Amino acid sequence: MSRRFIPQEIRPADQEQQRLTERHLQGRLAEVEHYLYAVRREIDQELPGCIPTYRKPYPYGCCLEISEAFERKLRAAVASDAGLPGLDAIRAFMQEGGHVGSVWGALRERYFQNAFQFGSLYVDVSNDTVDVRKPAIEILPMAESGLLNVSDVAHFVRIARAYWEGEYYVNDVWPALAPIAPVVMVVPDLQLVRFPTGSAYMVGLQRRDRYQAAEAYIAEGPALPATAREALLARLAPRRKVADARQGRALARAACASLRRATPLEETMWLNRQCVEWSAFNRTA
Repeated sequence: MSRRFIPQEIRPADQEQQRLTERHLQGRLAEVEHYLYAVRREIDQELPGCIPTYRKPYPYGCCLEISEAFERKLRAAVASDAGLPGLDAIRAFMQEGGHVGSVWGALRERYFQNAFQFGSLYVDVSNDTVDVRKPAIEILPMAESGLLNVSDVAHFVRIARAYWEGEYYVNDVWPALAPIAPVVMVVPDLQLVRFPTGSAYMVGLQRRDRYQAAEAYIAEGPALPATAREALLARLAPRRKVADARQGRALARAACASLRRATPLEETMWLNRQCVEWSAFNRTA
């Protein structure tokens, strides 16, 4: 049985992907890079007025938005009849079965990064969003990139604390959401309290290990400070929130255990319902 990958997971490059990378891309990296820079210049003309600047000028902190815009443009270009040397190389690679997909992970154990996997290559089209002095595009063998899949909730929290700063606590306020959002992020300087594990990758990771890592963090992680707890309670509907921390932690662990007993249909229905409510919560943040 072939392995099922979760969204944005780095895939091991098998012999076929290595062969296709060498055949179509390796000898034409200069052309590919030239094409990527052309797409990035288009993005740089379109995005700055459309997204927040995160307290610093664009492109700082905008790796997700740049990567999403790039993926849309690349998919449209590959499907078109446009003929450009770098695009032609990518199109031939994909048409023969080469894998191109977005990836997200921990880069050199220092911060989170959105990038792309082209067969056995790491392709970063937002390389300047942490340090704007760096080149906007970086292409490396994936094995040399330093990008790794986030392995569990504890790994996520370790990287998040170093990269985003802030402090991280157990979600014992909204226990029904805790199996996919076991962590609460608190940034006092920004008066920010949020559930940060909302990426498709992190949700998929919780589901794949049957919520074991989420439950472990809920059992062992630190409790929310009173101020942050009150801020969250004030924003949550009564049917979602639990005011008592001990009861909330117990209910959050019970929610993880309950999902492990659920049928696939029951789990999917639960996930759809929680994600709708989670999205509604985020829109009010």
